[in-house]
Amino acid sequence: MSSEFPRPLPDDDPRVAEGQLELPDDEPRASDYRIARISAAAAFTLVLVCILVLDALSTDYQVSEIVVGALIAGIATLLGIEGLSSLRRG
Repeated sequence: MSSEFPRPLPDDDPRVAEGQLELPDDEPRASDYRIARISAAAAFTLVLVCILVLDALSTDYQVSEIVVGALIAGIATLLGIEGLSSLRRG
């Protein structure tokens, strides 16, 4: 059974310890997390805008302050983590 991706090597592989092989960088994983945080913040922002537009246009719909606050807190948290992460990366 052949796989497209090679199996990951354990850290205690003797070829890695002797310097014959190098383990892959963790940078792609950090990039994936960055994209996920920014995408989630954009999705929360889109939901917030839709809720506020619906509240402004509809007399029957009343938006809860708790929902708006939770969305704003989620957006701020995701972007805050991204900001701190980018400061740490340099």
